Amino acid sequence: ISAVVKEGITGYLLPSDADYFQYADRIQKIWQDRDEYLRFCHASRMRYESDLNWDVWGKRFAEAIVY
Repeated sequence: ISAVVKEGITGYLLPSDADYFQYADRIQKIWQDRDEYLRFCHASRMRYESDLNWDVWGKRFAEAIVY
């Protein structure tokens, strides 16, 4: 889901018409760059903690229906 990925921060988005070679190439480049891989891991976890979990969703939903 493209709305979840922050380009260059938590991952990369490829065009909808990308073929499997493009996906494999991107995955290989990330896998070979351990620092980038670890940055993506950390940023993805932080995004999960701050925005993309059920507790946060529940709080935001409750706030929306109260107001």
